[in-house]
Amino acid sequence: MINDRYKIKKKIGSGRTQVYLCSDLLNLSKDVAIKILPSVVNDKELETFRNEYFLLKKMNHPNIARVYEYGTVLRMEKENTHGMDFLEGCKFF
Repeated sequence: MINDRYKIKKKIGSGRTQVYLCSDLLNLSKDVAIKILPSVVNDKELETFRNEYFLLKKMNHPNIARVYEYGTVLRMEKENTHGMDFLEGCKFF
């Protein structure tokens, strides 16, 4: 569980970032993908990640994922982690 809102179902991607399929407890009618940047990155990587979010936020096309929130992992439930390899303090969208 991330920030008492996103319940992790499974890991669906990895590389520079990690991507997880999650249930949004504030909107149970759909699942969301959460892309997480590790907490230990340089300023350029953080700027690139943030810019990616704002660029995606401007786009509206059926073949491009919509983004809704940019934030920081503040709380994590340690049970049922589904291979989580990130820590509190990581940025996500």
